[in-house]
Amino acid sequence: MESAKVVCQVEAFPHQVNFTWRFNGSSEGEALPLHAIKSQGTSSMLNYTASMEQDYGTLLCWAANKIGIQKDPCVIHLIPAGQTRDPITLLLVVSGCQR
Repeated sequence: MESAKVVCQVEAFPHQVNFTWRFNGSSEGEALPLHAIKSQGTSSMLNYTASMEQDYGTLLCWAANKIGIQKDPCVIHLIPAGQTRDPITLLLVVSGCQR
């Protein structure tokens, strides 16, 4: 079992935003448990644990404030890192968002 803190950070004004997270690459994908998400201002952190093969895939993160919704989501690909001593190793590949 491998855990990672996945951060979604955006630029926004007003700075107070709400975040939406989805698993497996679509706005209709699985919602993630709220207890695993902590958001403050323009940053949101998801505590994510991969324990089996189907836990790998794509995370999407959107921000919204009173002006509107982020046009393109932050995209985080969860990929097994390769052959290691641990059976599950998490590699994060981020695009479309601040890093």
